[in-house]
Amino acid sequence: MTDTPLNTGTPRYPSVIDVVGGTPLVRLAKLFPQPHITVLAKLEFLNPTGSIKDRSLRHIIADAERSGRLTPGGMIVENTSGNSGAAIAMIAAARGYRAVLTMPDKVSSEKQSVLKALGAEIVVCPTGAAPGAPDHYVQRARDIAASIPGSFMINQYDNLKNAEAHYLGTAPESWEQAGGRIDCFVASGSTGGTVSGIGRYLKERNPELHILLPGPGRLHLLPVF
Repeated sequence: MTDTPLNTGTPRYPSVIDVVGGTPLVRLAKLFPQPHITVLAKLEFLNPTGSIKDRSLRHIIADAERSGRLTPGGMIVENTSGNSGAAIAMIAAARGYRAVLTMPDKVSSEKQSVLKALGAEIVVCPTGAAPGAPDHYVQRARDIAASIPGSFMINQYDNLKNAEAHYLGTAPESWEQAGGRIDCFVASGSTGGTVSGIGRYLKERNPELHILLPGPGRLHLLPVF
């Protein structure tokens, strides 16, 4: 038996962050067999932490690095209930940042364990705390960020870079994969970054496009923006 020499060349993906995005667009032919209907699903669960949040958090953190708001060895703070926290913890671990995540106590112990395994520090707050109260998980994150010089708070609900990540990345990627033939776009909503960022890009290319945001028990047709 001869030893196979190791490939010492430059790796195609130097970091786990580099594999975010590029997810396939797959036709749901079994669910929608009608020949005149083509329904495509973007498989965002193939991102490293299993959700589309990897895209927006990578973009927000990269922008903070470029602007100097986040410096080497710094701290990232954010309130989260799951997916965003996993993305932050992964990127912080890869980039050498400290991650502090606040969350309500309704978040499962399994999710908390995953975040801890990724190296994040967890601050659990009472679910019943009123918005704006010191022990509310959003306010707690703000207070932590304000009390530690050099820390950077993601502020995903109000950060315009959230939607921009999808306008610049997810949307053109999907448009190209679909061959520029998209008549209707459906996305669930949390912070609103996905549906607004992708929706704006697609509307610019197809003004007749319909954007649907599924809600509990009914569909809401979003207004043109």
